[in-house]
Amino acid sequence: EGDLMKKVAEADAVVIITDHKSYDYISILDKAQFIFDSRNALGKLNKENLKVVRL
Repeated sequence: EGDLMKKVAEADAVVIITDHKSYDYISILDKAQFIFDSRNALGKLNKENLKVVRL
């Protein structure tokens, strides 16, 4: 998971296209610069978060 979080932090944007429970969405939200969430995987975590766009 460390490699994934490194890539998330390096990316200009992250697109969430699945809502599998195996991903640490809190860490993704913390590390990502901008997130497109097409599955509402972040749920209430993205409420009023300007770096998250729910598609």
